[in-house]
Amino acid sequence: MNLLIKHGKLRTLRSLAVGLLAGGLVASGGLLGVNPAQATHPTDAQDALEIANAKLSREAATQGMVLLDNAGKALPVAKGNVALFGVGAYATVKGGTGSGDVNNRYTIDVRTGLENAGYTITTSPTYWAAMKATVDAGLAPSTGGSFGFSAAADYSSFEEPLTAATVAPTAATDTAIYVISRNSGEGSDRTSGKGDYLLGDKELANIKLIGKTYKNVIVVLNVGGVVDTTFYKSVNASVKDPAGNAALDSLLLMSQAGQESGNAFADIVSGAVSPSGKLTDTWASSYSFYPASDTFATADGISMQEDYTEGVYVGYRYFDSFYRTIYPPAPESVVNYPFGYGLSYADFTVTTTLVTADKDNVTVTANVVNTSETYAGADVVQVYFSAPTTGLDKPYQELAGYAKTSVLKAGEQQSVTIKFKTSEMSSYDAAAAAYKLEAGDYVIREGDSSRNTKVGAVLNIASTVVTEQLHNEATDQSLTNELKSDPSDFYTYA
Repeated sequence: MNLLIKHGKLRTLRSLAVGLLAGGLVASGGLLGVNPAQATHPTDAQDALEIANAKLSREAATQGMVLLDNAGKALPVAKGNVALFGVGAYATVKGGTGSGDVNNRYTIDVRTGLENAGYTITTSPTYWAAMKATVDAGLAPSTGGSFGFSAAADYSSFEEPLTAATVAPTAATDTAIYVISRNSGEGSDRTSGKGDYLLGDKELANIKLIGKTYKNVIVVLNVGGVVDTTFYKSVNASVKDPAGNAALDSLLLMSQAGQESGNAFADIVSGAVSPSGKLTDTWASSYSFYPASDTFATADGISMQEDYTEGVYVGYRYFDSFYRTIYPPAPESVVNYPFGYGLSYADFTVTTTLVTADKDNVTVTANVVNTSETYAGADVVQVYFSAPTTGLDKPYQELAGYAKTSVLKAGEQQSVTIKFKTSEMSSYDAAAAAYKLEAGDYVIREGDSSRNTKVGAVLNIASTVVTEQLHNEATDQSLTNELKSDPSDFYTYA
């Protein structure tokens, strides 16, 4: 969360230059004082390279989508009638603003992607027309700009309130999809309030009404960073569908999937591709649980200085290492979805078969079996290590490496190997200006998220080893309030 949101404030000239190149040499007017320009393609015909790149973009987009919840088994959806709601279904966000944007020939929105795949959209034309008109007006190009290319828009404000009449489908269906969109970029930092991190009032009201109306409801997050997901649990605790079951059945992180967004989304929804993406952030149950929530941006009244007091405790390192202190009444409720998490339509069992280690490398071999009877899919095996905490300050665990399987058919299995340098388990000693592999036990953990691992081996280092000797160039300027952990607060399991 911290790294994603802080991106807009902390930039180097090198990263800015790289961003400008990636974004087609376009930057937001707020940053550089110029209006973005939209280049046109020299020909209407797509050449072979462009077609191949579009295919690769679509495949990459499916690989990056993360299935967060599917307890109601609403996904995948058979081809047929589907009700579709939410601003993101029409104004699907392909990527960030400013230099996070790029010139591209087209962007396939969610509705178009579903229709391309053979679904029939049964959404009320009254709702759709009103929502579309509001979006078109809200994203109208400014002078010298282009559609959706200026600073990040408030997508939640474009939403159209649903009624008992407009929520009803135009043809029989028991499945509804609601797409939530957010965007940000340089000059347009995220906010922690409604309409950004939190759902807007209209979005929340619409989701509740859809949940009461349809048996199968899929909520989709077309976002570029962490947003609140606690609404999913709270709605299900208070709202029931027509059959008396939970109102919401599936939650999918679509992310911002590029020009082939809608087509890639349809691949996941139809089951043509089974989700295999994993989270690169920890999704907490409250914004206040992130360690910089009280000080970032204008939260502390000072927007021009950021003190990085987290130290090494960013993301899962913080949530795992301060597990018992973040919210003592219920530590287990702090994290909705942990780092590395992601479901599949298929089921897998992962077994560590061999761990070897020497002074150069640690190698973990695991066997992955697709235990489902129906679905093919791929899994990501993740290896973490926990270093001894008797000396230097260290987090509970650190990701050491990972490996993704091929797409495995039902019943198929594959052996994967994760290798990392032994020296990567060392810690930095600022006083000695050296990286040290301290004496003690190093626990090697294998699993499919930071909160779902098992011990594969314990490696013992008999005596402390300096793996890299450096020297100090300047006086230490560490923050006095930089976070330090206590092993008694660590997340743990039997």
